[in-house]
Amino acid sequence: MPRFLEPAGNQVSAGGPRLTASGIGLGFAMARHTTRWAGCLGLLLLCTGALGSPMPDIFSEGAAQQHGLTRAWFTQMQIDPSRGRVRELMLEGGTLFMLSDQSVLSAIDAETGSTHWSVQVGTRGFPTLTPAANRRLVAAVNGSTLYVLNRQNGKLLWQKRLDGAPGAGPALSQQRVYVPLLDGRLVAYRLKEIRD
Repeated sequence: MPRFLEPAGNQVSAGGPRLTASGIGLGFAMARHTTRWAGCLGLLLLCTGALGSPMPDIFSEGAAQQHGLTRAWFTQMQIDPSRGRVRELMLEGGTLFMLSDQSVLSAIDAETGSTHWSVQVGTRGFPTLTPAANRRLVAAVNGSTLYVLNRQNGKLLWQKRLDGAPGAGPALSQQRVYVPLLDGRLVAYRLKEIRD
């Protein structure tokens, strides 16, 4: 699988996760412009197979260096490489949130690659939908349960069994968390009731 690469001189970045014997290696480079981020994340989704079939290796380390590219950083995630895969990536406010297909959610500093926290969300084996984040909280749905975590440390602050099957991952504003249900309803919960 491809690696994250950063051009010398902090130009444009591209890449994806790399499967290693001990886990998934993930490197990431901060781009200066939002449009570059959209392209980088789009390429990442394509490379990880999220938008279709996975692509083969793009560059070896040596080939990348021949083109002036260097890896910005590398980190190990809590994933069993024989069974687990990166399922979702979400960038919000300088933090890269990575969700595995084993329902492990990790928060990574997108500039340095250091892992802030990594937690099991809900029940392993139940589907976990794309998380959402604001400045204070992270929300994710696992199975039919909504989980709200502290963004700084991953501590579980609140959970709520949904009154129906979720249709997609949650959305967060500063005041509410929203979850669409398969029957067409949209449920909203007030965040002021959730305390650290």
